[in-house]
Amino acid sequence: MLHTSLNASCEQWLVRYTKIVLQYACSYSARMAATPRQREAFEKAVRLSPASRKLGRFFPPIHLPLLVYAGVHGVSEPAIPVSGATLLISIGADLYDNLNDGDLPEEWKSYPEFEIIFTADGIACVLPQLIVATLEIPAERRQHIQELLASCLLQMFAGQAQDLALTHATNPSIEAVESSLLAKSGLQGALYTGLAAHMTDASEEVAEAYIDFGRNLGMVMQLRSDAHELFYDPECRDLVNSTRTLQITLCLERLSGSERNDFLTLLDRARTDVAAQQQVRAKLREIRFMYPWMAIVQKYLAQAEAALETAAPQEPAHSILHALLSVETLNKFWKYLESRIAWT
Repeated sequence: MLHTSLNASCEQWLVRYTKIVLQYACSYSARMAATPRQREAFEKAVRLSPASRKLGRFFPPIHLPLLVYAGVHGVSEPAIPVSGATLLISIGADLYDNLNDGDLPEEWKSYPEFEIIFTADGIACVLPQLIVATLEIPAERRQHIQELLASCLLQMFAGQAQDLALTHATNPSIEAVESSLLAKSGLQGALYTGLAAHMTDASEEVAEAYIDFGRNLGMVMQLRSDAHELFYDPECRDLVNSTRTLQITLCLERLSGSERNDFLTLLDRARTDVAAQQQVRAKLREIRFMYPWMAIVQKYLAQAEAALETAAPQEPAHSILHALLSVETLNKFWKYLESRIAWT
């Protein structure tokens, strides 16, 4: 049973379904593995995934499909296979990201790079397609799901490639960075909601509204994650990796002349210099850079709210989905950001 708010009862629901979907993903990937070595890699990827460490916390690839299905039909259990598929997509994407960023756990150190890539590809691209093929739904709905899955994955690959291409860029554009985020993170959110929406008997308008909701929610969560990592993560991974996040790009676009050149030099130093990292953070906290970025977050937040109202999910799924966007849920985030604004 779903619950009406993100409270203790809802936490029990989150824990329960996280365990159920994790078990489904682990069992399915082990059953479909072609070799014992591949099965070992699949099981390791699931076991080391963020979902395994976040019991009791909202985890979009697991819980969004369940909530969308419940929003249409009032129950969530039939969406467990789809939730398993989206979890596997998330696990494969995380594995590939960690490989690129040099953040792989020690347990992967004995695996050659090519085997990790094949593992990520199998988990994110092959296993979800196999799950979709087994869904007991009308052929037309299955076709919609397969088309959405393939289309989103291709665009996510393109977004990831664009994001990597922008690394170290001295003249990135806001449009390029935002489009890469939309493809990489926005469409990931659209997958989480869209696959479940097309599994239901909802109208095309409602299904598209859920997809739009997922896309915008994915962007809000990615931007929030980027800000948290930038201002809180002691490892400063985005700065170490010279990632051109939206905040850094907004700053670069608003600087000119020697001030811009000095900031580019500072970004280069921040790859290895802790003092330079703190200087970058201080620069990005200036109100002239922080407020335009917060306006972009608010834009996606408003679009997600509008899409949710169009989808009009049943209670209590509506209350939970709306709580993800509510002022109360984001209030700490905004206070956190504003506490870091330099009012100069």
